[in-house]
Amino acid sequence: MSIQGESDKLHKIKRRERTELDAAFKKAYTDRILSKFDVKEFVRELEKSGCKKIALFCVEKLPTACHRSLVTDKIKKVFPRIRIANL
Repeated sequence: MSIQGESDKLHKIKRRERTELDAAFKKAYTDRILSKFDVKEFVRELEKSGCKKIALFCVEKLPTACHRSLVTDKIKKVFPRIRIANL
């Protein structure tokens, strides 16, 4: 079971009812995944392809409950002028 799954189970929260990510999950995801994610290269490749808009989808209702918010936070930190909209 995943770190977030264990936290959800401990707090008796269903995945789609979660309102935020567990701190341990955020740290693990940042250390294991985002530390290897080259935001500048990602944006450079999008620009080279002519892409103007991208969409990141998730099953969670709230961005604060989804790991994709950690990705967009990192993008925003490196490129503060990029507009990110949570729909």
